[in-house]
Amino acid sequence: MSFDPVWFMVAASVIATIGIAVLFSQSMLAIQTEMDRDPQAASHGFVDKQRTSFLLKAAIVESLPMILIVIGFMQGADSDTTRDTMAIILPLVIIIGVFAASIFGIWSALRQALSHHDIVGQPVAQAIQAYGFLAIAFAGAIPIISVMFTLFILG
Repeated sequence: MSFDPVWFMVAASVIATIGIAVLFSQSMLAIQTEMDRDPQAASHGFVDKQRTSFLLKAAIVESLPMILIVIGFMQGADSDTTRDTMAIILPLVIIIGVFAASIFGIWSALRQALSHHDIVGQPVAQAIQAYGFLAIAFAGAIPIISVMFTLFILG
């Protein structure tokens, strides 16, 4: 019995997007804590340190989803079964829903960090904002691959 490869993509998307959103939220909390401790210490360098830590942790978090994607591609290439559109809708809804929820979580953490202290217009605010967009891009990578695979396997 083989597992439908589309569900490997769903699992990969759920693990990656939730993991990235949690990592980013923890990082924003650390930045806010640093701003509370010493507003002058929360500089561009501290944000860079948090971003570097995030990238290293994100690589670890995304390793399992990458393995799941490879397994899904291998099983999808071997599969000769045809799927109807209704069998693909639920996985697509889950993938897109989890991605949307992670974007909302990342955006909320970003907005909270930017409004935590009056840092609007300062270089540290720009660094935090760029960091947030980086997190959204990381969170979207696996779901985009999953959606493309799911649509590819339909045809």
